[in-house]
Amino acid sequence: SSIWAVDGLTRSVPNSNGRMISKSSSLFTRDNGT
Repeated sequence: SSIWAVDGLTRSVPNSNGRMISKSSSLFTRDNGT
């Protein structure tokens, strides 16, 4: 699975489960294929 975030300040980091999570100041996020 992957999460896509669209924002000027987006950062993608792995969480404790090894999954990529996107931190953004918030436009939208989409979780694809969880």
